[in-house]
Amino acid sequence: MADAPQGPYGLPPTGQPTPLADGEFVPAIKNRDVNFATCEIDPPSAEYLDVDDVLVLEVIQNGSFNTVNANLRILRPHGRIETVQLSVVGTVGNTLQSVTRNEREGYILSAMVVSAATVNAGNPIFARLGIRRGATGPANEFRVLCAGYLTTSQGMSWPDRQPMQSAEGPGWPLSISVGNPAAGADWTYTLPTTQRLDVYGVHALLTTSATAGTRTVTLKVTDGANTLFLIDATNTQAISLAYDYTMYPSSFAGGSAGTHQYIPLPEPLVLMQGWTIGTTTANISATDQWSAIRITALSWFDIL
Repeated sequence: MADAPQGPYGLPPTGQPTPLADGEFVPAIKNRDVNFATCEIDPPSAEYLDVDDVLVLEVIQNGSFNTVNANLRILRPHGRIETVQLSVVGTVGNTLQSVTRNEREGYILSAMVVSAATVNAGNPIFARLGIRRGATGPANEFRVLCAGYLTTSQGMSWPDRQPMQSAEGPGWPLSISVGNPAAGADWTYTLPTTQRLDVYGVHALLTTSATAGTRTVTLKVTDGANTLFLIDATNTQAISLAYDYTMYPSSFAGGSAGTHQYIPLPEPLVLMQGWTIGTTTANISATDQWSAIRITALSWFDIL
C-alpha cells in the first residue's frame, strides 16, 4: 500500500481518515456470485419444429368473410428469431378452410391468432393453429397450439390460452331467417354439416286461403332420417286467417287473442348437423302460405 499523504508535522491531511490496516475492514454482507449457463441450456419451449413438420391454420366462418392471421415467433439456429405469418381468406361459409407452411428446424416462442377485421354479431369465427407432424395426412399427429372463437377485441394465443373444441363455450347467438316455401308447402330448416344449434325460439306465420278445411300445425324435428319430436298446436286454424305461431321453452300450449298460437319446445332442444326442424300441416291447401320464418338459437361450429 502506498504511503498516505502527509500534512504538516507528519499528520494526515485535514479531513482524511487514517488508512486502515490490512484485514481491518470487513463488509457486513458479502456479495454473491451470479452465474449464467453458456452451454447445454434447456430449450426455450417444448414446441420443437423439425424439417418434416407443417404449420396448419384452419378457419371456419358463417359468412361476411374476414381474413384471419396467425403470427408466430420462432427461434432458429444460431439464436436468430424469425417472425412467420399464415393467413386464411374466407371464401365459403360453414366450410373449414386451411393454409399450411412447410417448416424447418426451430423452437416456437409464441403464437397469436387474430381476425384482421371486425367480427360481426352474426358471423362467428372459429380458428385452430397447430403442427402436423411428418406430413399433411389425417393419420399423422396433429399438435394443437391454440383453438377457439375470435372476437373483435380478443384473439387467442399460445402458450397462454387453453385450446377448445368448436362445440365448447357459451355459444354464439344467432337469428336465422328461413326462406318462404312454395304455396301449399310446409317449411323445413336443415342444419349445415358444420352447425350445432340450441334452439330457444321459433316464429312462423301461416296464412290460410279460402279453401275448405281446418288446418292443424305440428312442429317436427328429425335427425335427418328419423322423427325425433312431433309437437301439435293445441288450436286448429280455420280458412282465410293469418296466425302467428310462436314456439319457445316453457311456453303454454294454446292461443291468445285469436291470431296468436303458442307451442312449447323441449328444453334443451339441441340440433346436430344434418338434423331438420320444420312444420307439417294437416289439410294444407295449395294456396296456403308460410312466411316470416325465423329461428333464434345459440350456435356452435360442429367440426368432427
